[in-house]
Amino acid sequence: MLIGRDAAGTDGVEVCRQLKANPALRDIPVLMVTARGEESDIVLGLAIGADDYIPKPFQPARAVARSSGPAARPLRDSAAAQATLARGSLTINTTRTNVMLKGAPVSVDPL
Repeated sequence: MLIGRDAAGTDGVEVCRQLKANPALRDIPVLMVTARGEESDIVLGLAIGADDYIPKPFQPARAVARSSGPAARPLRDSAAAQATLARGSLTINTTRTNVMLKGAPVSVDPL
């Protein structure tokens, strides 16, 4: 799952914390792609449960390779695959792999 700052201003670190704290969602792989590239930011991202952390700028081929590795395996048989995460006006449905913001679909491009 790709995460970033939501409409309410919640940053990716907090979204990752919330995902990993929710028993129905904690198995969703999280790949953080961020402009925050200090060592402390990377350590924090991984410590809170991100499966990988890619600071910007990055090489697209490297990001694709990392996003198709073990952290990106489908979780079709897990409980997480049946979950919906909602925060304010943002809804992420992991079964249909879609994102809605204020009821409208959000285009989420692969890396």
